[in-house]
Amino acid sequence: MMKVYAIDQPPAATRWFSCYLWLCLVPASLVAGGFVTDVLDYQPGEGFAVAFGSGQGLTNTVSVLGEPSRLTSGDFGGPVDPFAPAYLPEQLLSIGAGGSVTLAFETPIFNHPQNPHGLDFILFSNSGFNIINGDYAGGGVTDGSMFGVSSSQTELWVSADNQSYHRLDLSQRVGVGRGFPTDGLGDFRRPLDPELAASDFNQQGYAGIRSLYDGSGGGLGIDLDWVEGATFLPWVRYVRVEVLSGRLEIDALASVRPMQASAAGMVIEEDFSQPLDQDGGWKIYGNAGLFSRDELNQRLDVTWDSSQPNSYFYRPLDLPLTKNDSFSLQFSLLIDELEIGTSPDKPFTFPIAVGLIRMKDAFRDDFYRGAGMHQQWGPRGLFEWAYHADSGFGATISSGFVSTDNQWAMQHTFPFELQAGALYQITLSYEAAAQELKTFMSEDGVPLGPIHAASLSEFYGAPTEGFTDLNVDALALMSYGDQGQPSPEFAGSVLATGSVDDIHFQRSQTTGSGSRLLPGASAMELWVDASEGVACWLEKTLDFEHWETRGFLMPDQTASQRMKDLGTNDPHGFYRVHFQQP
Repeated sequence: MMKVYAIDQPPAATRWFSCYLWLCLVPASLVAGGFVTDVLDYQPGEGFAVAFGSGQGLTNTVSVLGEPSRLTSGDFGGPVDPFAPAYLPEQLLSIGAGGSVTLAFETPIFNHPQNPHGLDFILFSNSGFNIINGDYAGGGVTDGSMFGVSSSQTELWVSADNQSYHRLDLSQRVGVGRGFPTDGLGDFRRPLDPELAASDFNQQGYAGIRSLYDGSGGGLGIDLDWVEGATFLPWVRYVRVEVLSGRLEIDALASVRPMQASAAGMVIEEDFSQPLDQDGGWKIYGNAGLFSRDELNQRLDVTWDSSQPNSYFYRPLDLPLTKNDSFSLQFSLLIDELEIGTSPDKPFTFPIAVGLIRMKDAFRDDFYRGAGMHQQWGPRGLFEWAYHADSGFGATISSGFVSTDNQWAMQHTFPFELQAGALYQITLSYEAAAQELKTFMSEDGVPLGPIHAASLSEFYGAPTEGFTDLNVDALALMSYGDQGQPSPEFAGSVLATGSVDDIHFQRSQTTGSGSRLLPGASAMELWVDASEGVACWLEKTLDFEHWETRGFLMPDQTASQRMKDLGTNDPHGFYRVHFQQP
């Protein structure tokens, strides 16, 4: 059974700090924030949509203000849901070929590190799932195909000041008009999992669709990191949509609300005593046949097969984990069989592994664990315990980190051979203050070792000024593919079977002690004890449940510095600052 809960800690031991200024119950500006507040320019273009029957053009710019439609009025109206999208002139703004619209947000869109899936804003259109069973009275089932999907060629431009605009690179992304249908019962500030495909909704009705939506209101998530060039945009206030060909209908745009964090750590416990489909937290990427629950022994059977593409049995974390977060990971491992050199022309050893991944990197098609330090293919954002069976250099236990820049801080202990049929208990403990990882193992209850500790001060790769960061966001059992190894003369492969059980993961945020937030000259201004090069994200709440990002500061010196609330001009609420190492 999997359990996820929080561990209380003193606020001084966290990276989150609050300054209590004033409390007012539910001021509308904070609750209703996150949506378009003004249309600065609209050019309808050629071939924009008109309403069925009346012929009225869908050109009313008021329709894109505020949140997406939850209800369609009129005799043929009703709730907006995945089978029944918005369609009225007062709900949609249409842009034809050569047209554009420039939209403004009173509270900016922030490229916050805790935004779910790394997405920063969501575009809502008017697509809907096709019903294939003929039941339009509430029991509809889809095959995943959609109607109302735009085939337009569209560009997105963003700006902080309405002067300098930056184009987002959509070349590797789904078209702007091809988002998923809107669900009026969902959270419009919560993006869908970008790994979802239309085929995932095959044979799903309302319940299945909403289960996959996981509380989201649908739409298409957009990432400010898609900006062309090397520019980092911490926030933007303006979005310009340009339609080059075809046409596009827009219901609304919404900024993403960051995942909630507190002064508590996260704990995941899993003993596989319950069927996995009842837990709902674990997911599989890649070959699902490599992972299966052993109901009799209540454990997870795993096949590590490097001839297959990268595959993961993984559980997303509540928040990304950085080098400034202390954590521990424990699990038991039993290997039934292990053979190396199982892929043609790859006769050497290859790892079997358990650890933490950065999903956006680990799910890349060109993420090759065997590439090692490689500018294009090398892994990024990885924490790993791994075992390499002996292929002439001695069996090896490896544990450590790979940064988001492909720097390696990994230690190897050898000879260290694991025995088939033995039960191994493995504990990894990372202390952020010392930036050191310690590994402990036992075999059938008998301690083994010592195992070399890994330190972030001892790493290989660029940049050389220091280990950058991890930003891992999922606990994972990894079956790596053996593609992309740059040295064929030492290429390896593996086929192993075994089981993993009694997983215990605990994360506690532990840095930033001593910082303060002090009121500034106005209620929209604060002073923060900032450190050079450590990003500061200002957040605001009324109820300590829903936090809005309201400001950003990248200090160039260690000193008390002023932060301004960039959002709506409302003096009520509570503030906190999230400090993030670059």
